[in-house]
Amino acid sequence: FHLAAQRDPGLAETEVHRTVTTNVLGTRNVLAASARAGVPQVVCASTGKALRPYSPDVYTASKRAAEWLAASAAAAHGLGVAAARFTHVVDNSLIYLRLLGWARQGVIQLHAPDISFYAQSALESAQLLLVAGLASRPGRFRVHAITDLGWPICLLDLALDVLAQAGSATPVYFSGYGSGYEETPFPGLYDPATAGEVSPLVNALEASQASQSACPMVDAVPVHMTPVPDGPDLLARLADTCLRTRDPAEVRGRLDELSWSLLHGTLQAAPAPELDRMAAQVTPHRDGLTDAHHRVLRAISACRPGPR
Repeated sequence: FHLAAQRDPGLAETEVHRTVTTNVLGTRNVLAASARAGVPQVVCASTGKALRPYSPDVYTASKRAAEWLAASAAAAHGLGVAAARFTHVVDNSLIYLRLLGWARQGVIQLHAPDISFYAQSALESAQLLLVAGLASRPGRFRVHAITDLGWPICLLDLALDVLAQAGSATPVYFSGYGSGYEETPFPGLYDPATAGEVSPLVNALEASQASQSACPMVDAVPVHMTPVPDGPDLLARLADTCLRTRDPAEVRGRLDELSWSLLHGTLQAAPAPELDRMAAQVTPHRDGLTDAHHRVLRAISACRPGPR
């Protein structure tokens, strides 16, 4: 069970080198060592943020790359590799721990008043890892996620509840979105035709291929990518850069190169109907897209057959 990670999205934007060497290169090392030692099964901890086919955020990109490494190791070495996509784990949630600290001293800082997020318990998380391990098969890689995560939790409600329990008069400050937290997700991440039928940690390109795992409360989804010809070279360049420098801009640039390559591999493996539906959902929101989202949309259009 490979659980080591730098898991703070905000910290990842400043500790770029540590995040990449832990989350990407560390995962590569664990998988390579497992293959050499003849370990038959490896279960990795992933994140719901990895449902994004591309993200400029360092933490999300690092965990997406880790899923690609897991899929590659399964195919190359015949390992049974599986991953569990977690959302916020209540028992050791970074958000909850910060709120407790701020309630005792300081100011509670929230991105916005209307943020909601899914949560799961540590027990559910441990059970999810076990289900992923039981479901792993040689030469295959699938991610696992809890199908029904319940109703999202309102962050402001949680903050006010923490303040009430602590008997604190600490003020709440809405600071806007910081680095590492995408304010507006890509509008094509979910398809209304499948969203709600599968875990919210599964994206529109994956949903049609989701199936029940050994546990009826858990979805299992293969992560399909066409072979990424430049992937190994880009990974080697990332590793060489991390050996040579800790400069955040250089390391981030190498990770971003790999991320775009993995996006193209994901889109090329996606069924044409899913790509068409995704493009149709994004088009009405074209004027509000970020530069990165515009580039993702162009990549989707380039992979769709026929007239666009």
